[in-house]
Amino acid sequence: MSAPAATTTTATNAVRTARRAVLLAVVVGVAASALWVAGRAAVSDVQLMQVRWQIGQWRSGSAPLPHIVDWGAARNTLSGALATAPDDPQIHESLGYLYAIRAQSAAKLPALFQPLMRQAQDSYRNAARLRPMSGATWANVALASHLLAPVSSAPAQPSQPNQQNQPNQPNQQTLLWDAFDRALLYGQREPSVQRTTAEIGFARWAQLSPVRRSQLLAMVAGAWPPDRPVLLTIAHAHGRAEADGTP
Repeated sequence: MSAPAATTTTATNAVRTARRAVLLAVVVGVAASALWVAGRAAVSDVQLMQVRWQIGQWRSGSAPLPHIVDWGAARNTLSGALATAPDDPQIHESLGYLYAIRAQSAAKLPALFQPLMRQAQDSYRNAARLRPMSGATWANVALASHLLAPVSSAPAQPSQPNQQNQPNQPNQQTLLWDAFDRALLYGQREPSVQRTTAEIGFARWAQLSPVRRSQLLAMVAGAWPPDRPVLLTIAHAHGRAEADGTP
């Protein structure tokens, strides 16, 4: 009568061994999957660091602006990075820069320039949403809006409810002056913000309210001595002697 009991014990042990093998296989599989995902993330981080470094080179003029292949590779890396870090303002800002330089290269082709610059503007606005006290980011939003909105001799007016815009497109004048004001508020002592707001403000002098004119002239007057000549050159290029303190 002992043989069946031995057989039962053997069968039970076999089942337990099989279960352990299955469990071990699952654990190993999960671990391998985690390592694979971590490996992919590490590679992505390295690629993102490389792209950020490369964009820094393009921005500073240390390297020539990218050809379409390098531009596309950088854009794809940044777009992929947004999938895992959608709230990283630097990624949005870098994408804005890429779209902006591509738009500038197509400045004589409105059918290409307009959509590319709108993409740059959208990216800069996303960056500004994530770091709303960055004067440089608001200056980029203002510059994109400046390049998208025709220069008018009429004073800037608040957006009207019945104003006609392209479907799903923001009012460029409204965006321009809102971003311009925020850039001056948060970044009036930053040289890059000073240059951008000077270019916009002196180009659109006729549209500036008395308050904005005073703020712009005060910014120029208060600039650091090494930076002020650049701002005066911008003002003179637009025929604005007011920047020298001459009415």
